[in-house]
Amino acid sequence: MNPLRGRVEWVRWLMGRYRPEDRRVLEDVVLQRYRRNPNFARILFVGVAGYVRHYPRMFAEQTFVTIDPSLRRAPFGGRWHIRDRVENLGAYFAPSYFDAVVMNGVIGWGLNDLPAVERAITVCHQHLRSGGELLLSTDADKPCHGQLAQVRALSSGFVPAPLPTLGTPQYTTHVPWHEKSEHVFLFFQKRSPLA
Repeated sequence: MNPLRGRVEWVRWLMGRYRPEDRRVLEDVVLQRYRRNPNFARILFVGVAGYVRHYPRMFAEQTFVTIDPSLRRAPFGGRWHIRDRVENLGAYFAPSYFDAVVMNGVIGWGLNDLPAVERAITVCHQHLRSGGELLLSTDADKPCHGQLAQVRALSSGFVPAPLPTLGTPQYTTHVPWHEKSEHVFLFFQKRSPLA
């Protein structure tokens, strides 16, 4: 990988003039599954930043909740935005409230060790309805990448579920500005209760 090219693409992305493959897959494939789908009336999106500012408009007809602890990023959240960590979700919502939870780019970007990931996945399990869906992603150059099999709440509370439009429960894309450019999407369905 050419580091200069990767840096140029990153700047173009921040300016809204380039969309990397991982964003294309997330926005055009994954999020389209949930958009205007009556089976997914309540969605939790974990982690916000400027590049997700248009997501609440995509889900204007649904309950689209965003959560992020950063005050600086709060303006990029949705109408129902919570400034807190996902591990504290129980302070705001009843169990089984959500139909889908999207945690794209959070593992390794805030949830930086396996105990934190374990707590977050346990809370997501508690707040997803039976059969609800969980999307996780990891980057090859971040902590916990390739280690999610060690997360007990994930292995006992969820089953891998192929995303219908991709036909697989795991899908790898590339991000040009990462030294190790793999961005891996992982799809799960809740099984009840935690085994």
